[in-house]
Amino acid sequence: MKDSDHKTDAYIQQKYIQLLEESNRNLYRKTNLFSRKHLGFYSLLFIAVLVLSRLIYQYQLPNDIFEGHLIKTSFNTHQILLETQEGTYYQISKNTHKKWLSGIGLFVDVNDQQISFTGTKTLKRSDKTSYTIWVPKNKQYRVITPDGSKIRLNSNSKLTFSNTRKTTTKNAVLEGEAFFEIAHNPKQAFTIQASKMSVEVYGTTFNISNYSTDDATSLSLVNGSVRITKEDKKSLMVKPGQQVFLKNGMLRVKEADFSTILSWTSEHLYFDGEALESITRKIASWYNVQFVFKNEALKSIPFTGNLTKDKGLMFFLQMLQYTEGIQYKINNKEIILFKQNTHTNH
Repeated sequence: MKDSDHKTDAYIQQKYIQLLEESNRNLYRKTNLFSRKHLGFYSLLFIAVLVLSRLIYQYQLPNDIFEGHLIKTSFNTHQILLETQEGTYYQISKNTHKKWLSGIGLFVDVNDQQISFTGTKTLKRSDKTSYTIWVPKNKQYRVITPDGSKIRLNSNSKLTFSNTRKTTTKNAVLEGEAFFEIAHNPKQAFTIQASKMSVEVYGTTFNISNYSTDDATSLSLVNGSVRITKEDKKSLMVKPGQQVFLKNGMLRVKEADFSTILSWTSEHLYFDGEALESITRKIASWYNVQFVFKNEALKSIPFTGNLTKDKGLMFFLQMLQYTEGIQYKINNKEIILFKQNTHTNH
């Protein structure tokens, strides 16, 4: 192929990407999509799809859609990582800002805050290909799946998701905590596996937490409705405003306190008689530290208050000291909590 042809193909692809981005923005605008202006826009988009379809099918592109776009790395716990189904890791850092159209017809836009996937008319992969996002302890990250669903991942979380709207397998598997805004689709459910809880939704907003350090998996429904199914196939429909816990195969329902449950999405934490052990787990994820209790009795001390991430770790430690008389000692990333009369030097 001539060099001029390569330049023409690259130009068409860039224009197509611009049209896709504009199309995505229009989905969130309350405008008349059938006006002359928009009909002209979608006519251009249709023509671009036809032209680019020829380009996509003309070449044998790599199966790994991130090859050549993101920097490969080894597994680590201090970077946001994207893992392919084949076990290849790519780093996502402050310098990451890439967008491209993959050979399977998937538009990818990734930076250090979010990765989004947009399925185009040329999307041809309908198998079980999946990707995993690893979020370290001191960061958060957002994922937009091809069907338009938005997922915000809390720190120290892992999300595995499929790259297509046509899969019959689980759309997502969560380990950690995430806030979901699932795109409405009455014909096909979006399914999530969180530990031993299977969640089926058709378009709704909710929070799921299933950290390995917790003894239960919880789902808190903001709006819409979801169906939770246990391992024994027994299910429960959840109503807005409810928080459901799955522990030891048993479901427990109570009223959700969203000011506390969703505080992590605004980097605020609210405590209302919450046990210190539970509070320190959340703060440890914020600052990438580990808390050690020199006395088991300290773990169950109830604490009431609030904290913003930007106030820093020292603010929280001093608050503990002044209100509860709990002392602290910092050893690198280890925070030792103790009462003065229980502290030992070994």
